Amino acid sequence: MKFVSTRGKAPAVSASQAIMQGLAPDGGLYVPESFPSLENLAIHEIS
Repeated sequence: MKFVSTRGKAPAVSASQAIMQGLAPDGGLYVPESFPSLENLAIHEIS
């Protein structure tokens, strides 16, 4: 899974790189590039 900056001006990095760096070079926070979708059944099983 890749992580991107909330400011969008830094390259995507791996999870370990995001953890080690803390903040992206452009000053943004690292967030996942995409979020996996959950099926309705999976959501009901969680609750």
